[in-house]
Amino acid sequence: MVAYAGRYTFSGDKVVHHVEASWMPNQVGTDLVRFVTIPGNRLVLRTPPMLEGGQQVVTELTWSG
Repeated sequence: MVAYAGRYTFSGDKVVHHVEASWMPNQVGTDLVRFVTIPGNRLVLRTPPMLEGGQQVVTELTWSG
């Protein structure tokens, strides 16, 4: 589960979520960058590469219409 809310800004191929509420309290007051693509009838958000457990990972979330 992932849940956060707040205002956002959009520029080029990225959206920056300005987190005002989150299920993870340490995210409140931070900015989360997501890269955006719109292939066909889908909206895809990807995180920048992150280090998890010693490995570099990218998380992707897709909405389909």
